[in-house]
Amino acid sequence: MRRLERRLRLATGLIIACFVVGHFLNHSLGVVSIDAMDRVRSVLAAWWRSPVGTVLLYGSLLTHFALALVSLYRRTTLRMPAWEAAQLVLGLAVPPLLIAHIVGTRFYWFLLGHQIGYERMVGVLWSETGTALRQSILLLIVWTHFCFGIHYWLRLQRWYASAQPYSPRRSSSRRWRSPALPPPATSCGPRSSASAASRSTTWISPA
Repeated sequence: MRRLERRLRLATGLIIACFVVGHFLNHSLGVVSIDAMDRVRSVLAAWWRSPVGTVLLYGSLLTHFALALVSLYRRTTLRMPAWEAAQLVLGLAVPPLLIAHIVGTRFYWFLLGHQIGYERMVGVLWSETGTALRQSILLLIVWTHFCFGIHYWLRLQRWYASAQPYSPRRSSSRRWRSPALPPPATSCGPRSSASAASRSTTWISPA
């Protein structure tokens, strides 16, 4: 049962990730123009606002959140790695921040049939500081939670550790040692220092 829940949590998370990556890439087109943002938005909306896309997206959101609550309820202790705790807290913080965004965009389109373009959204963000701040915080939380989720999924793969160029474990395991210097002494004290000096003198003496 729990194995099925883990697979379902992974599947729903990947579906949400597909939406998030496309949505954020759409936002990034703001450096080009608002028209470019709206053109890509219409393409993405054709899928995510279709009956199948709507069921997949919102079904995944509800299922993913429900499974997170179930896993939290089953825990016998709250002791966990820092990154896992951050992932959990950030995930629970998403729904309260996301509700206003869904109501202002998807429900407005679904109930009234009006398309809200990026020109209006950008105008609202520039005119209301609180809305802009909330949306910025939501973006950072969602992206950070997404990164933690990808890490949790891939951390057991053999190739994943070698694919991290700045991994602390890799940097600590690789100690640079000059080939022109003798290996350091493994113990302290006069005897070890004298033996190290003797080895060093023998090493640099001519044959």
